[in-house]
Amino acid sequence: MEDESRRTNQKKAASKDVIPLEPLEEVLISEAVVISDRLDVTSRDDTWLNALVNQIRTTYFADVVQTYPIVAHFGRRAHRRFGSIGARNHTSILRLNGLLADPAVPLYVVEAVIAHELAHYAHGFGSGSKQRYAAPHRGGVVDKELEQRGLAPLADRAKAWIESEWEAFYQSRCADLLRAAHVKQKANEVLWQEFLAAPGRRTLADIQEEMADLAARVGFFRPLPKVDWLFATQRQKAPSYWQSKQQVLHLHGLLADRRVPNYFVQFQIAYWLVRQKEGAPWSAIQPKLWEAGLRSVTQQALNWRPRWSLFVQRYHPHKKAK
Repeated sequence: MEDESRRTNQKKAASKDVIPLEPLEEVLISEAVVISDRLDVTSRDDTWLNALVNQIRTTYFADVVQTYPIVAHFGRRAHRRFGSIGARNHTSILRLNGLLADPAVPLYVVEAVIAHELAHYAHGFGSGSKQRYAAPHRGGVVDKELEQRGLAPLADRAKAWIESEWEAFYQSRCADLLRAAHVKQKANEVLWQEFLAAPGRRTLADIQEEMADLAARVGFFRPLPKVDWLFATQRQKAPSYWQSKQQVLHLHGLLADRRVPNYFVQFQIAYWLVRQKEGAPWSAIQPKLWEAGLRSVTQQALNWRPRWSLFVQRYHPHKKAK
């Protein structure tokens, strides 16, 4: 674990516009990025990192106006966040997962993370330039940027290493973090189990009954997906999540609280049923919800959405435990 002063410094350096690198989904790499022989690859410190960032930037992003200078750092160890970029005091702070400083991580993985963050920089995120897109990842804009710059063809190389090696590598280097995470997870489970067991809560049986009714209304005639409560951390603020590999709908545990309106719960279920049937675009989902007689439910749920955020802040079990 990092000492308190380092964590404090990192928090000060953080920006509200920090754009995290998504796990696996956004990992890209190119063999074309060749490290100069002048760079000593045996000692990965911040000086080495800044030299590497500069080399990749001048080789592949030389046409990008450098509105803010880029300063790179290795940050704390993390399981699924590989890098981020954000602006502070007219400087772009590019921070990499501290584990990437380990020579056991292939150099091309480090290059991939840097290239990804520089793509964000080119799009105006954390760079001081005008943002070219409303969202940093939506529509595969990073993938397209890297492809245009000759960096995409070898993306699978890093992805393959991450998928096959990262988990074991993380476990070998972060036993202390895993132990702490396990303790934290158990405590989280206890809080949620107590919350869900309180009298008057919605139950999974209630949710499954609601799902069966909504499935008939929207014309979802496949086997119903499994539904389960999400023992959400305070960072997991969305009311629902879809786990595609297991075909499981996870509902935020606070939806069991009957102070959350029924229409808001109904919308979460109906939305995911229609999305599995019609695809992801809202332009395809909304008409189907209305055709199913769920126009009022949809409008009320969307209007209540801002109150959900306040509800989570106020009633999350962790708040009560403090």
